[in-house]
Amino acid sequence: MPIRRFFSPLVLASLVASTSLVASELALTLEVAGKGVQEQYNQSRFVGASLIGSFTTDVTPYLQGHVRAKVRLDQGSSRSTFFDAYGPRQQLRLEEAALLWEPQETFRIRLGALNQDRLDVPSLIDSQTFVAAMEEADFGKYLTLRAQQALPSTPNGLLPTTGTDSTFPSFFWTQLTVHAEGALRPRLWVAHFAFLGLPAEVAHPGRFMGNSVSGGAAAFSTFDSRFEGLGLGGSLEWAEGWGSPSLSAYALFNPHASETGGAQVVRLTNTWVERPAWRLRSELSAFRVEADATPAFYNRQEWGHSNRFGFEAGLMAEMIKEKVSLGASFTHATPLRQTPFQDEFFYLQLLFQKTYDFL
Repeated sequence: MPIRRFFSPLVLASLVASTSLVASELALTLEVAGKGVQEQYNQSRFVGASLIGSFTTDVTPYLQGHVRAKVRLDQGSSRSTFFDAYGPRQQLRLEEAALLWEPQETFRIRLGALNQDRLDVPSLIDSQTFVAAMEEADFGKYLTLRAQQALPSTPNGLLPTTGTDSTFPSFFWTQLTVHAEGALRPRLWVAHFAFLGLPAEVAHPGRFMGNSVSGGAAAFSTFDSRFEGLGLGGSLEWAEGWGSPSLSAYALFNPHASETGGAQVVRLTNTWVERPAWRLRSELSAFRVEADATPAFYNRQEWGHSNRFGFEAGLMAEMIKEKVSLGASFTHATPLRQTPFQDEFFYLQLLFQKTYDFL
C-alpha cells in the first residue's frame, strides 16, 4: 500500500503548522564513532554511524514533552569469551520519552521513559533509560530535593517480572543538594539509592562484569548482595577563572555487599580554549568501583563496569557555529580482585558529531 496514503504532503504540512503554534525544537544529530576494546576476554574493533533525533515541544505553559531516539548501525568484529558487552550493534533505541510538568519555578515532575544520565553518578547507573517518575523541589536558593521511582530494564530493553509474585524490579533514588553562588559555586549532596528485585537477566551478565553472583545457569543466576546504600558528593566550579575548571567527587557505600561495596570517583574538567567560533575542553576521571557496590550491568561500560580501578581521559573540540564536535577518549582499568572473567582493560573511542536544527 503506498506510503503517501498514510503520510501525504497535506498531513506533513498540518504537522508543521501545528508545531509552529507552540515553542518547539526538532534536531537531528549524526554521530560517527570508532571504538576499540582490548581485554583478555573481550576484544572489539568497529566503526558505527548513529542518527539521534530529538523533539521538544511546549504542550501548555506548564507542560513540556520531549522525545529522543537513536538508530545505531555498527560494522566491525569482536570476540567475547563469556558475554558480548562490547561488540558492534544494529539497533533502534529509545533514549527518552517524557513529560515535564512545572507548575512553578520551584517544583518539577518528570514522568515517562527517563534517561538516567541526569543523575550524573556513572559508577551507579549510566546511559540507561528507565520507566520512571522524578520529582524535584527547590527550597529557597540553596537547597534542592530530588526523588525518583523507576522500573529498571533488562538487556533486551523490556521490563521483566521476577519471583513467584510477579513483582517488578525497582530503583529508588533520593538526593538532597546544598548549593551556593559565588566564584567557586560550591555544591554538596547526600543521597540514598536502592535496587530491589533485580532478575536473572541482569544478574547473569553481572557475573562477567565484576559482581558476585550465585547459580550456574543463566536462568537461575542471583546476586549475592543487595544493592542499597548511601552516596555523598560535591563539586567546585571556578566560574571566573581561566578555563572555568570544575572539580567534582563522590563516594557510594553499600553496607549490604557480600564482598566489597564502595565506589569513589574524582573528575576534573577544563576549557582550554574559549572563543566565539570554537572551544577545546578536556575531562579526566579517576575511579574505583568495588565488586558489589552497584549492579554492574547498569554502571559505566567505558570503565569496564564493576571490580575496577583506573582512569578515563577525554578531549573534545567544538565548532560552535557549525555545531560540529570532534572528540577522543581513552580508559585504562585493572581488576580490584582477581576473577576468572576480568583482566586488564583498555577502551578507546574516536567521535564525530554534527547537529542539524529544523525548528
